Amino acid sequence: GWKALDTENYLIVHHSTNAALIRRIARDIEAMRAFYAEQFPPSKPIDAVAIVRVCRTKDEYHEYGGPPSTGGYWHPVNEEPVFYDYSYTMQKMDTREKRQLGGHTLSDDDSLLVLYHEALHQYMHYAIGEFAPHDWFNEGYGDYFSGAVIGESTGKVLRVDPSPWRIHLAKDMCEHGEGFLSLKDVLHAERATFYNPARAGHYYAAAWSFVHFLKHGKAVQGNPKWAALLAGYFDTVKAEYARATEGVAAGDQQQRAMASMKARREALKKVLDGIDLQALEAAWVQYVVAMKDPWPQLRKQRK
Repeated sequence: GWKALDTENYLIVHHSTNAALIRRIARDIEAMRAFYAEQFPPSKPIDAVAIVRVCRTKDEYHEYGGPPSTGGYWHPVNEEPVFYDYSYTMQKMDTREKRQLGGHTLSDDDSLLVLYHEALHQYMHYAIGEFAPHDWFNEGYGDYFSGAVIGESTGKVLRVDPSPWRIHLAKDMCEHGEGFLSLKDVLHAERATFYNPARAGHYYAAAWSFVHFLKHGKAVQGNPKWAALLAGYFDTVKAEYARATEGVAAGDQQQRAMASMKARREALKKVLDGIDLQALEAAWVQYVVAMKDPWPQLRKQRK
């Protein structure tokens, strides 16, 4: 029952009867690819046909391999971002499941939000090659792109809004100290720490808000070292990883994992040299607190 739709650079494989969603995916994925390329120019021409897989329901998504407590994921073996039709899933939910959403209604916008995030990982795989950044950079940028707004008439990215999935927890962390993570903890977190189910939501929210701050914060624009941090880290970790894997066999996963960790730590050390981390953290927190919340009704109410 699966179908496929071709676009210029993608093959959209789907099991959805939501024709409007599939049309939007076909339009938006090309707009996002161009937007990714502006931020991360490919190191070589991309000749691969990129597959995007859209499952019909959340249950089908998990049957396909979607990890627990996730709404989408990058499948590195099949080289495809995988997610599901959120609006159709909403229709099939029982009363208890809907109540757990806290008043939020799942829609096509949620499916597209996940697409914009996960498709970045796929683009990076094809444009940059094997890449091993810290997870704050990888996931923070993924969530940053998830806020993209694409023009109905132009088919191009108009702006990047806050992430509706991250802004409320990020503001709770910075305004009320709820599960607050220091910038040092966020930047140095390795995979096991970042994705620990007990704190993963806080790390995602912190990473997203920090990337958003570095992209849009006025305080960043007036500080050359802060303004150069994202691009500097990206260029440095690529160079360090290439250096650390010289002579390492492509199939030697253990040595490559060690090289990845070495590259991340060395890159972070270099780009943070001369930066007052406490001052940077204070400016980041202030930015998140002042950030306008477009969906205040969805934020948990405090007594």
